[in-house]
Formats: sequence, C-alpha cells, structure tokens
Amino acid sequence: FDTSNAVVVPNGKVGIGTSAPSNAGLNIGIASTDPTASYSANSQLLIGVPGGSTHKLAISRDTDGDNAYIHSYQDGVGAKNLILQPGGGKVGIGTTAPTSVFDLTGSLSGQYAAALINTSTTGHGLYIKAAPNSASYMALAVDNKDGSAILVARGDKRVGIGTNAPGYALDVRDWTSIGNTTDGGILRLE
Repeated sequence: FDTSNAVVVPNGKVGIGTSAPSNAGLNIGIASTDPTASYSANSQLLIGVPGGSTHKLAISRDTDGDNAYIHSYQDGVGAKNLILQPGGGKVGIGTTAPTSVFDLTGSLSGQYAAALINTSTTGHGLYIKAAPNSASYMALAVDNKDGSAILVARGDKRVGIGTNAPGYALDVRDWTSIGNTTDGGILRLE
C-alpha cells in the first residue's frame, strides 16, 4: 500500500487530498467546479468494476458544498441507469424509517414536496398501475395534511372527490361548479 499521497492520523481517520481529515473514516478533500462535466476528472470517489471496465459509480460535491451528486456512468458514453434496492427493501428520503417502497417525507413551506417533470415534447406525465379490481384497495389516494380525503381512485374503478369511500363511478361530495357563467357555473353538483 503506497501511503505517500495519503495521511493516516489517530482515531481511524484517513485523508485523501487533505492533510487534516475532520471525521473518523475516509475523508476526501477534493471538490469539483462542475461534477457533471467530466465524471472521472471531477468526482471525489470513483468505484469501478475490476478488470478495467469503463462503467463506474461516482460520488462528488461541488466547490461551494451546496450540492452533492451520485452518478452512474460509462467513460466515453455518459450517464447510465442508477438502480436503488434491486433486491427489495425500501428507500427513504427525509426519513430514517420508510414505510413504503419509496417514502419521501419533508416539511417545505410554500413548496411542493415532489415534482415530476417530463420536458420531452412527446412524453407523458405520471403513470400509476396498482390495486386489484376491489373496493378495498386504492390505486391513488390524495389527502390534505390533516388526513381528510381530497381525491381517491379505487381498484373497483370508482373515483371519489371529497370522500375516500365513493359509492358511484364518480362520487363528488360537498359541492362544485364547472364552467364560468354569471350564475356560478354550467354544472353544479351537491
């Protein structure tokens, strides 16, 4: 093991690119001005496949420290797929105890918790395939922060607005108006 470019200090600290590692474990003190421009040149940690494969996983941070990046890529080709938990398990963002396959938890005042944006001119939005043909299962459930139903789509092809127990193909509770006329709407449901 060539230690000429590494610094090992007491308490299990190892530094690469830094002579003063601050935390126990491996500290890499190289930052990139543009981690997405050249994966090999700008990444702090590269994990490759033995035998000289051009496929790599790169972990990097920008120079001001505001953003961190995880890249799956191939030299000379560019970005490749990044797959999480292919053997099962759950993925949590903003939580240490995910309760769903993908659990996103956050408190963002005045912002969306998630955004799915497809910039393709021929692409689609969100596709959900879930729930057997049964009233007991939801394909989609949208509640407000307090847990009150806003919208549900059940496996038995019933949709509820304002209720999580639709009794009809379309069940709208409270009232709504559709249209823009002087008397309040073209269609009003109560």
